[in-house]
Amino acid sequence: CTFSVAVVQRCISRLFLKNILYLNSMGLSEQELGAILKERLDAEQVQVHDESGGCGAKFSVVVVASRFDALPLLERHRLVNDALKAQMEQIHALSIKALTPAQWQLRNAKP
Repeated sequence: CTFSVAVVQRCISRLFLKNILYLNSMGLSEQELGAILKERLDAEQVQVHDESGGCGAKFSVVVVASRFDALPLLERHRLVNDALKAQMEQIHALSIKALTPAQWQLRNAKP
């Protein structure tokens, strides 16, 4: 059985496209993570940046929540990780900035 070059190229293109669509469907989006963090931590402000080029494997997050008041940094990070426990299986790396509302205001104050 012989195949023409065009048929092989078409098959390869279809497989490639299916793999890309599959990989994109596996990754998490910035919006998904932001919504989860906002809801589960009752956050006032959430910023999520996908640093993996859109595949949803590496994120940096800034979470501002009143519940972080009087908590040490390690405990804040644990809360964020716990909020994303189910999603962490899909995330390769996560950078966290967990701030209180007062810290957020100081950080964003204009001179």
